[in-house]
Amino acid sequence: MKNKTKRRIEISIETHEIKTIRISGGGTQFFCASCGSATSSFSPEEIAQVLKISVGDVFSNIQAGRFHLTEPGSGRALICGGSLWQ
Repeated sequence: MKNKTKRRIEISIETHEIKTIRISGGGTQFFCASCGSATSSFSPEEIAQVLKISVGDVFSNIQAGRFHLTEPGSGRALICGGSLWQ
């Protein structure tokens, strides 16, 4: 009589998600002091529309330090595109 042994095969799957955000016009180029590099910048309204969140949520992310805010010479609030990936 043959001795039957049970074998167990365990399979692990690791997934990663990459999101690419493209905003027509490419945003305004500026130097972000927080990132230390030149990057594109976008208005809070543009970021809210692309990320499908409210403008209030955008400002909450700014206050939490997740998005970098700058006001170049124009006086208009702009968000560093590089900070969206952090």
